[in-house]
Amino acid sequence: MKFRLPSWDASPQEWAEFHQAYARHLEQMRAVLPEQVLELATLPGVEDGLIVEYFYDENACTLRLVLLCGNLQKGYYDLVINYSDVEISPEHKKNAYISGSEYGRIYSAPSL
Repeated sequence: MKFRLPSWDASPQEWAEFHQAYARHLEQMRAVLPEQVLELATLPGVEDGLIVEYFYDENACTLRLVLLCGNLQKGYYDLVINYSDVEISPEHKKNAYISGSEYGRIYSAPSL
């Protein structure tokens, strides 16, 4: 199930309905997903997270993602997710421009 965020000018009722539906969905997933994944799903602003950095090490089979999460009202933060035992297929490497050990900064936030 995918959830579409209400528009920025949505009514408080629309936002409440969205959050209630999402909470119900997560409760249904409790039997399927590990607790750590459910914790990630409830962090503020992850639904709109932007991948800003990645590091893939083919030899160590690891992938590190840095996401910029949050919103203007609650603030922004970097969420760092580390994966182990990662294998990226040749087709996906080609699509993502990843080969061997690679680091990339996808987005640079403007300094304020």
